[in-house]
This record gives sequence, structure tokens and C-alpha cells, in this order.
Amino acid sequence: MVLKNLLISDKCALEKIRIIRYRLRKKRYMQKKMVKKNSKVTKYHYFTENLFFFNEKSIQTYCDNYKHAIISESDRILGNEYRDISGGYIKIGERVDWNKDYIFDHKWELKHYSRYILKDKKVSTDVKHVWELSRFYHLVVLAQAYQITNNEDYVEKIIDDVFTWSEQNPINNSVNWTVSMEVSIRVVNLIQALSLVRKSNSFNKEMRIKLNELIYMHGVYVWNNLEKGLSTNNHYLSNLVGLIWIGVYFKGSKLIHFNNISKKYLKFAFNQLIYELQYQINDDGFSYEDSVSYHGLNTEMILLTLNILEKNNISYPIELKMTATRMVEALQKLLINQKHIPLIGDVDNGRLIICNLLSNSDKTNFSYLIKIAKEMCLLKESELLHSPVLLSTSGIYRVFNKTFDIIIKCGRIGLNGLGGHAHNDQLSLVLNIHGEQIIVDPGTGYYSGDYELRRLLRSTDSHSTLFINNYEQNDIDIGMFKMIERTNSETLEVNENTFEGRHFGYLDTHGIEYIRKIKLYQDNIVILDSVSRLIEKEAFINFIFDDNVTLMKIDETNVEIKKNGLKVLLSIEGGTINILDQYISKSYGKTKQSNKVRITMESKNLKSIIRMK
Repeated sequence: MVLKNLLISDKCALEKIRIIRYRLRKKRYMQKKMVKKNSKVTKYHYFTENLFFFNEKSIQTYCDNYKHAIISESDRILGNEYRDISGGYIKIGERVDWNKDYIFDHKWELKHYSRYILKDKKVSTDVKHVWELSRFYHLVVLAQAYQITNNEDYVEKIIDDVFTWSEQNPINNSVNWTVSMEVSIRVVNLIQALSLVRKSNSFNKEMRIKLNELIYMHGVYVWNNLEKGLSTNNHYLSNLVGLIWIGVYFKGSKLIHFNNISKKYLKFAFNQLIYELQYQINDDGFSYEDSVSYHGLNTEMILLTLNILEKNNISYPIELKMTATRMVEALQKLLINQKHIPLIGDVDNGRLIICNLLSNSDKTNFSYLIKIAKEMCLLKESELLHSPVLLSTSGIYRVFNKTFDIIIKCGRIGLNGLGGHAHNDQLSLVLNIHGEQIIVDPGTGYYSGDYELRRLLRSTDSHSTLFINNYEQNDIDIGMFKMIERTNSETLEVNENTFEGRHFGYLDTHGIEYIRKIKLYQDNIVILDSVSRLIEKEAFINFIFDDNVTLMKIDETNVEIKKNGLKVLLSIEGGTINILDQYISKSYGKTKQSNKVRITMESKNLKSIIRMK
């Protein structure tokens, strides 16, 4: 029987290997087939005349207030000084190595994209560092600088970077060809940059031919490697967006083959986008991945894509516009001080293009999308929000008054219960007082760049909620982007000054049902945390504080909180207070030392009062 089981297991493994090999052979055949078709385009030397998000006219609208910043940034790029994913700068020598992680000093060797292992705990690197540079965000900044100054040096830098990148990244054979999302974002930025510099005298006929060929081959790759699995996410949305931008680029081309490609991509992407947005966007307008940052990225991708369709008088399904409106409305409801997102769920700083260089220095600032949506008539002029704000399907609630502003997570976890970019943050809260961030979500840190940090900042212990020692509210140890849901959170009451909810994350392990009730008054907040069963010295309530907050423990039940002249007192009944170290990450790849208040529950009911001093 054992031998039989082993034989069956071996047969299953062999069958899986056979299927994988078949799929790889098919992909390589398709790539070769499309490369042969490429012979039809090798002499096409015209840049498109179609319009994209930035053009000669819109540069004045979007860049007028920060022209000096664009020129300053572009001059740094001329000196091979590039922004990294965290918003800092990387100083590179004379020649850029487009396959090198400059943060971890790791070089990715060239091989077929199917042979890479992107998540390897034995190797100290984060492939996102390489991808970020190869997304070509900086090309758009250089192109904007050219529009402002007519300085051909900026165009020559674009040409040099694109062609050295092409030399170092043969089609299908580098780490920059492993994920279609990266290919899609790269081609969008390449198209946007070229549309701004197409009248430059720095291009010769051969360069134009090669650049058109490069755009074409990016489309071939995305078309043959669509990231559509059992559960799709922002990756597949980016693939569809990339195909639309390529379709717009080649629309009206003098080459019949390019025109056919344009029609093919646009028709397919429109049909798929309608379905995907119905699937990925909840009824309340929020993305089902359970991350405010990724919702911002998705909103940007859809807004900018609809924007270029309208600029080129390309009709598209009305359903896309209706969904885009709901998405931007959901984003607006969560902006703190009408600018910043709360760091609920993962934060990887992703953008489609850099729409606003100034806001890009703060990766939590999404106010520029509100401005774009208003210009596209998707939003009315800002209306005052009224408490409570409900994104009920997504499980995000906001209760506020003139002094306090609280955002609470209480609902199903991301990807319909599979996890995705969700954290163990059920019944966790974010608190702002008079516009100052006081209690925060810890952010993300890294993905594969630091596995321990990734797990730590995703864990229950790093969120402002109930934590049972050594136990998670949902199982996060099954994968970097996976969870097993146990919390099954429920909202019990929400009104203009009250929130109450519960979860069952510790019911199976400890027989505990957890209820949290928050009540807002003009000069204080009362938080009531209740557990159905007390485990002495094992049950804690955490509050994670912003790194600019100063905490001073007065005694076992009182802590003074200070920030920028603001003074607040935290007092508790039913427990004892300790102040511990805590990492937080406001930007991917960047961490800061902060603190958390850990309250040991000594009763089944804990009362926390936060009052102004």
C-alpha cells in the first residue's frame, strides 16, 4: 500500500512537471511566433500623435506649481541619481546596471523569466528594488523637464537609459521580464515619456524603429503572460491597463498590423475590465484586496486610463466610468486631512506614473487623484464628510467629530477571505487628533527583503487591537500573501459618535469572543474592550503610536501623549500599562523606531479613556 501511494505520488509529480513543461513550450512557441510577426514592424519609424495623460497643454496644468522641482529632479537623474522605492536616492556610477539591487548589493543574473525564484530566504535581496528602477518612472520626469526647457540633454538621457536597458534586458531573459505588471507599468511610462519628446531632434529613424519595436514587444509579452489566476488582483488590472495604453499608442497607425493590434488589445481589455472591476471592487467602491494603498493604485490606473481614452475620443463602456466614480469616492472618504491615506493593509508605494512629483515624496498623499477626478467630472466639488463614514462591504468605518477622527477595521479579510494584502488588523483603529496622527497602522516594511519584518508588521501584535500572547487572530503563517480567516468580524452598532464590533479570532484556540466599543465625545474618547473569557497575563490590548509621538508613563494606569504641542492623557481601568518598542513603516523599504502602549488585561472588561489635557 505504501509503495502504491508512492507510485501514485510520483505519477502526480511527473504529470505536474509534464504540464509545466508543456506550458513553457507553448509560451516559447508563442513568443517566437510573435517575434516572426515582428518582421512586419521593423521599419516603422513614426511616433504616435495620440495624446496621453501629460501632453504639451496639460504640462502647464499639472506641473506649473513645481517646475523647479522637475528640473532639479531631472538634473539629478542626468548625474545617474535615481529615486528608490522608498523615496530616497540611489547614486549610481557611470553606467546603470538595470539588473542590480543597489540597496542589497545583489546582481540578478540573466536567464529565461520562467527560471527565476523571486522569493528565496537564502538570498538577501528584494526584487522590487530592481523593478522600481525599471518601471521607467524617471523617464516621464525627464520628458517633463524637456517640455519646460527644450533642453535636449534630457531627451538624450531618455534615449541612453532606454537603449542600455534594452541591451541588458533581452526580451524574456531577465528578472525585469518575470512579472507582467512590471512590464505593463514600464511600457506605460515609456509611452508617456515618448509622447512628450516625440518632436525632439535627438531621435533618428533607427531609434524610432527600435522604440516602436520595444513597445510592441512589451505588448506581446503582456498578452502572452496575463496574470489571471483563480483570484485576480491589481496585477491583472495593470495588465489590462498596459494593453489599453499600447492600443491607444498604435491606434491610427500607418501600419495595418499595428492598427489590428490596437483593435485587438482595446476590445479585449475593455471587456475584461468590466468584469474585473465588478469582481475586484466592492459595492462600496473599495478594492477587495483590503489595502488602502493598493486601492489608491487601482484608482490611479483606472482614472488615468479613462483620461487618455477621453483625450483621444475613444469610446469605452459606461460601466467603467461608473465604477471609477465609486472608487475615487471611496478613496476620498478615507483621506486624512483631505490628503493622506491610513496605512491599512499593505503599502508598497506603487504608482502607474508619477502624476505629481511633490506629492510623490510622501507616498501616503493621494490628494492629486481627487483633483484629477474632479477635472474629469467624476467628482463634484468637495462636500463635507459627515460621521459616520461607512464602507460596510469592505469593513472600514470612520467615526469623527471636531477633535477626534477614528478609522476602524471590522469585516472580511482581503481577497474574499484569502488574505492578499490584508493584515491582522480586525478591530484595530487609527486615531487622529486635531489632524495629528497619533495612533497609526504600522505599515509594511518589506516583502521578500526582510521576511521577519514582513511578518512582524502584518501580525496582530503590531496593531491596535486585542492580542493573545503567541497567537494570531487569523493564521498568517501559510504564506506571505495568504491568511486563514478565523475572525469573521461583525459590526454591531455604528452611528455618528459610536462604533461597536466583535470578532471570533480566538474562539477556537481560547474560547474567546472579543467585543470593542468606541464612544466619541468632544473632549475625550472611551474605548471599551471586552473578552468572554480572561486569560491572565496572556491577553493584551495594544496601541501603536506614530514615531513623532512622545510617551511618558505616569503610573501603572496613565500615560501622557505629546505631539507638536498637542497633549493628551491615556487612562485605563482594568489593566496595567507598559511602553514597548515598536517598528513602523510609512513607506515601503523604510522603517522607523516608535512605541506602543501594551495594556495587560486584568479583567474581562478594559476601559481606556483618551482625553485632551
